[in-house]
Order: sequence, then C-alpha cells, then structure tokens
Amino acid sequence: MGRLGVLADLLDALPSLAGELERSGQSWAAVEIDDPGPHPVDVMIIGGHRFGADRLDRCPDLRLLVRAGIGLDLIDLDHATGRGVRVVNTPGYGTEEVADHTLLLLLATVRRLPYFVGQAAADWRGTDCSGVRRLRGSTLGVIGLGAIGGAVADRAEAFGMRIVYTDPYVESPSPQRIRVELPELLATSDVITLHAPLTAETRRLLDPAAFARLGRRPVIINTARGGLIDSAALLAALADGTITGAGLDVTDGEPEPPRALLDHPAVIVTPHVAWYSDASRHDMARLAVAAATAKES
Repeated sequence: MGRLGVLADLLDALPSLAGELERSGQSWAAVEIDDPGPHPVDVMIIGGHRFGADRLDRCPDLRLLVRAGIGLDLIDLDHATGRGVRVVNTPGYGTEEVADHTLLLLLATVRRLPYFVGQAAADWRGTDCSGVRRLRGSTLGVIGLGAIGGAVADRAEAFGMRIVYTDPYVESPSPQRIRVELPELLATSDVITLHAPLTAETRRLLDPAAFARLGRRPVIINTARGGLIDSAALLAALADGTITGAGLDVTDGEPEPPRALLDHPAVIVTPHVAWYSDASRHDMARLAVAAATAKES
C-alpha cells in the first residue's frame, strides 16, 4: 500500500479511517507524488499532483480515483472516462480556511504589511508608502461566487466592502451582491479575488488584455489556481503600475513559482496552504475515505 503525504499521518493516527478502507473489501492505495506505480488496486486516493494517462495506465484494475482536494485540473479526465475510471473529489473540507486565508492576503496586501514590517526595523517614523487604501466603501470583485467565493464575500461585507461578482452559474444571492460581466468587474474593482476552477475557458483569465481593462489599480488575490493568471502579464502590470500589489497562495509553475514574484516587494506569496488547518486535514481524510468506500448507486 502506498502512502499520500497529507493523508499518511492521519491514516496512521486515525485507525478508524484506515479500518474503514480495510473493511470495505476493496483493494486500495493512497499514493504519493513520487510513486508512479504500477498499482493493481480498485480504488486510489491521490493528492494535488499530476495524474495523467501514463499513471492511469499503470493501474489496470482501477475503477475509482479519489482526489483528496477539490481541483481536478491535474487529472486526465478524458483518459479516465475512456478507461471507465470514476473520478471524485472532496469539496467542502477547507472552505472556511481558504476564505480566511483570502482575507489574510487581502488585508496584508492592501495594508502593505511587508513594507511596514520592514519599516519597523529600519525607520519607525517612515510612513511614506503610497497605495494603501481604505477598505470600507471600496469594491471587491469576486471571480467565481461558489462556496469559497461566497464565504469571502461574507467576510468582506463585514469590512464594509461593496461586492460585485462574475459567475455564469450563480444568480445574485442578495441585492448587495451585484452580478456583472468580467470587463465591468475589471474596470470597477479596487480588489479582485479569484475563486474559479481552472478549465480551458478560465486558463489565463487574467491575461494582458484583461490587465489592460483594469481601471482602479486594484490589488489581485488568488487562492484558487495559479493558471488563472498569466504570470508575465501580472509582473508587467506591477511594473507599470496597473495594479498596486498581489497576494498569491497559488502560482503558475508551482512548486517553483517565478522568482520575480517571490522577490517583488508588492507581492505576498504563500505556498498553497490556504486550505490548511488541523480541522481541514481531518475533514479531507474523512471525506476521501468516505468517497473511497461509498457504494455506487
């Protein structure tokens, strides 16, 4: 049996979960990123690593692939479907954590926290820092108003922010949340936060053309998928003052993000940890095991 890094400790520490898998009567494996197989099992639990056609073909008996997480963009879904492999994920385990982390990045970026932390050690009286804006009365543009985007909007409203959003699948849940088209959101938002899945339609949603539509030198926050933003276009927008800053928990090219983003004084980068808490780790393991042991209807 393989082990998945994020689940390994939990399956060891929570024998009831491992016991459920064993009692299910199915052969299973929780597989690490550097374990390509082959795996002669019925059910496999994976984390946030690429699982393409080559890895699927090393699992000839596989009928269920459980993604311990939300995004499915790293899995070759077409090949899985052709092989008759059902793919499921574990939504909901980290909604509150991601929303909290989004607000953390938003506040730290808008308030220019890294700059002022540095000033505390260098020049206590130095407060000459442009681009710090008041949140109350400003506009938050939410790209994707699903569970996480909605939870972020809840928190932002508590700070007195006006909410606009773009999402083709969500009707306006309240008069205070105004659905607009993407060009209007880009032109009118003081802060833009991304909570959309990564698909062929959303890849590099924020590209040079999108950055050219920005009207208020916003802060950009991304806790969804790095591929939603064209990194080169983001760096160009920082260089020419089109945007004020960025708070990123995900980047294109992770786990080796562009060095220019890591080193930029107006950018805060965290290593894809928005989902993380002790409770969310437990919930993710529980949901993954439940999905792996569920009887098909």
